[in-house]
Amino acid sequence: MKPYLFLLRVLPFVAALFITVFFCYANSLVASNDFAAYSTEQIFKSMWQGQLISVPLLLFPTLVFLFCNGFKATLKSWFSVPTCSFRVGLLLFFVLLCCCNALLCVVTPAEDQTSIALFAQLRGGHCFVIALFICAIVPFVEELLFRGVVMNALPTMPAVCVSAVLFALAHGFNAYLLPICFVGWMLALLRHRTQSLWLPIGCHAAFNTISLLTTLLAV
Repeated sequence: MKPYLFLLRVLPFVAALFITVFFCYANSLVASNDFAAYSTEQIFKSMWQGQLISVPLLLFPTLVFLFCNGFKATLKSWFSVPTCSFRVGLLLFFVLLCCCNALLCVVTPAEDQTSIALFAQLRGGHCFVIALFICAIVPFVEELLFRGVVMNALPTMPAVCVSAVLFALAHGFNAYLLPICFVGWMLALLRHRTQSLWLPIGCHAAFNTISLLTTLLAV
């Protein structure tokens, strides 16, 4: 393989590492802020701007990877028909949900993840817009990066572990690091087991949706 082709193939993974470090720092910084004095408008503006920055950054390594490896062939591979049944996927997701909720109760019994806690203060159209990002757009682009690009760059078992760790770090170095790492590990196993991104994306979106609904019902 020519040196420049090798660099083009390695570049997306390196970009994923840098973006993970950036998000780890940014999310840890956000978590340390005091939003008590913020109005609903200010909270929405802050979250909206954050999403507008996050999505393109998360997509950048994926687009480079697709360019280097071929858009059509890669997308066909990522979005092929899952190799295990839908029932197996639902069972794995149920196990993921139960185990993660139990882990959250043990590790962070009295804390809310910053984005979820802020979302609970939104109302009306603001609530819908941010929910669209958290429950649909962000899970999609995160799975493309962590279960697509990262897992394609490494051998199977290291890919599962590295994907889970990077996924957790991207959410910030905080009390949620271990539970989110576990979620990432389960999503990576789903990707490996099904050889497709459909179930990881669906389970990730469902998990975020359930988290938001649980928060809203508790308000």
